[in-house]
Amino acid sequence: MLVLDDVWEAEQLDPFLTGGRRCVRLVTTRNPALLPHSAQRIPVDQMSPEQARPVLT
Repeated sequence: MLVLDDVWEAEQLDPFLTGGRRCVRLVTTRNPALLPHSAQRIPVDQMSPEQARPVLT
């Protein structure tokens, strides 16, 4: 699995979309238009302070 976090520009993502047929890519972005049409999209909202506290501790 390859994690590409906080992608803002197509140039940041494009090199990682070729090859690696057996590689799963997890991309986080605030710009879903950058994702390939075949990408499975899972919307994730901002955590509340009550949710974030246990994650950080």
